[in-house]
Amino acid sequence: PREDLTRDNARLLEMWLSNDQLRGEGHAAAERTVLVYRIGHPAIVLASRQLKNLDDPHRRAFAAGIVAYEAVSALVRSHPPDYNFVTVSRDVADMAATDQHSLYAYLAEADGHFREALPNTLAVIHESTSRDYPRLAQYAVHGAALACQLELQVSGA
Repeated sequence: PREDLTRDNARLLEMWLSNDQLRGEGHAAAERTVLVYRIGHPAIVLASRQLKNLDDPHRRAFAAGIVAYEAVSALVRSHPPDYNFVTVSRDVADMAATDQHSLYAYLAEADGHFREALPNTLAVIHESTSRDYPRLAQYAVHGAALACQLELQVSGA
């Protein structure tokens, strides 16, 4: 979302995301209708391999954050955004091919924006993923922050 969730929406979405089926359906709908999610999600996962010390559970938590962010975005939008295919393709390819140093810098920027601009959304991602990843929910927040940052980048915001 471009704007942070209201507290009421955050409470409702946290409950919604706790249901595996609803979270999965929301995520699938988001990837069907939003190009940056459909091709950006795998690119972010691929780029995350550059992050040191991410073993399998950390990577799954990271990916769960991307799923949660995309599902939330699909639920709060009245219509899917219309991004330029060339811009999305270029920025997603850059993300997938990024080096470790650049990815850490991008992640720091993404985390900062997510914490400042979207604190309620961050809380929803953290709380909803902490059920499956109790000690790794911060990695889910990192994944969500990168998904958000990539979306902002392709939209020119």
